[in-house]
Amino acid sequence: MSRSVLAVALCLATAFASFDQPAHAQSLLPSVWEPGRYAQAVDLSELSIVVVAGENGVNIVTKKTAVQPIIEVRDKNNLPVTGAVVNFISPDQAPSVVFSNGERTFTVVTNDTGRAAVSGMRPVGTGAFRIQVTASVTSTTQGHTIATATISQRNFDTTEAAARAGAASGAAAGTRAGLSTGVLIAIIGGVAAAGAGALLGLHGGNKSPSSGSGSSTVSATIGLGTGSTVSPPH
Repeated sequence: MSRSVLAVALCLATAFASFDQPAHAQSLLPSVWEPGRYAQAVDLSELSIVVVAGENGVNIVTKKTAVQPIIEVRDKNNLPVTGAVVNFISPDQAPSVVFSNGERTFTVVTNDTGRAAVSGMRPVGTGAFRIQVTASVTSTTQGHTIATATISQRNFDTTEAAARAGAASGAAAGTRAGLSTGVLIAIIGGVAAAGAGALLGLHGGNKSPSSGSGSSTVSATIGLGTGSTVSPPH
């Protein structure tokens, strides 16, 4: 090997050894090297509950079918909250529903999309009722935060009774009761289609906050030694 070639090789080796590869990569891809620097932190000082499925649900007593509620818990910045404890509470007396555990209260934790759902719900008695929903998280810096919402549903004895109620009330009233033509067809066929599509979103949806039907929510923060504050409904 000639001296000139050897000299060039030594120069290149020296330059490469002194090159700060991590610093160069960080300047090109800062979000890869410092993901926490660009991720928006979850703010648990306030919570809200969005009803994704189950509002105005029509349940059939004789078929033991019910529209399963699905909710999404969001933080102050409208980001989904993972690990929130959610309680679904149905009325003690009929009309009501019994959850899969045989009780009128069902507890579940939100998944990585901030969603929680019940399964195996069974209607009891006929008439309208509301399911109470509470979501809570505990933070070492922000204390215990709670949000509440309600889900309105109605039990019918048979699919025919549900269809008659929708037809008698007319198209406008049927819309208010959640009895669209498509839903009525699904009910008469014995298919609880209203909750099935939303369950796909629960298990396979994206992690960004999705828009569901609105619900009235109230958030309360119990501070660490600072008393309690209640924010107005969102």
